[in-house]
Amino acid sequence: MSLRAVLKKIVHPLYDYGPTRHLIDCAIRFTWNNRFVRKYFTKNFNSGFLAVGEQNKYCVAPDWITIDIDGADFNYDIREHQPFPFADNSIKLIYSSHMVEHLPEETCEYFFKEAYRLLDNGGLFRLEAPDAERLVEEYKKGNEAFFVSMLSKKEKQAYGKTLFCHDVLVGQLSCFIENDVHVPVKIPKVKVDEQVNKLSPVEFADWCVSLQTPQQKRSGGHIHTIYFAKLEKLLQTVGFTQIVKTTAGQSTQPLMGAKLPGIERGHRDYFSIYVEAVK
Repeated sequence: MSLRAVLKKIVHPLYDYGPTRHLIDCAIRFTWNNRFVRKYFTKNFNSGFLAVGEQNKYCVAPDWITIDIDGADFNYDIREHQPFPFADNSIKLIYSSHMVEHLPEETCEYFFKEAYRLLDNGGLFRLEAPDAERLVEEYKKGNEAFFVSMLSKKEKQAYGKTLFCHDVLVGQLSCFIENDVHVPVKIPKVKVDEQVNKLSPVEFADWCVSLQTPQQKRSGGHIHTIYFAKLEKLLQTVGFTQIVKTTAGQSTQPLMGAKLPGIERGHRDYFSIYVEAVK
């Protein structure tokens, strides 16, 4: 069982209570976020395992070096298109989960270029993101349970009152951040159904994104339609080879396969796409 699974089993039931939550947050802040602790487990940030878009509060396996906009070993905003703070060919594995959908396409390509620069020859890059084609396919089937299962406890209470299946679909494809919450672009169901039957899945997802205002697109929500053909093309453009679609918990490379239990969460696997590429 992974460290994350153990912590979730022990700590999660206690985290719903205010005082206990405060103690747990403090413990994480002074252990998992402690610079000396992090340097020890990552071999002074030279372990060769890089988790992009992960924060230390997520308690990934301790030998992964985390990098994100805040709360990570290295706080870094990739939208500024500045080089990652690591040497060429210094990384064995790069893992990124549900991050690329938050990036403009040009920034996504920059990220892939940096990943290629950092990886040693034979190194592996693994991506996970919402699969636009799968999401639209399940909506067309009328698979309501598929979308309801994505909701938090609070969102489930609102489902059927102020939140509906078409809102959940749109929210995975196009949303913005407001008060630290992902807010789906509001589109009437009749319009969603009209467009989803008229357009291809990719065209529909792009249409949903196009309805965000420039300010909403800058908020950090979902603004980039992700599907295999696009990822494959972008990865090939920067030099990656052996680009394959895989599944949750499975890798084409033994080292990544051994490391996945300590970093990959399975709660979004049913609507995610998993892609691996080799340098």
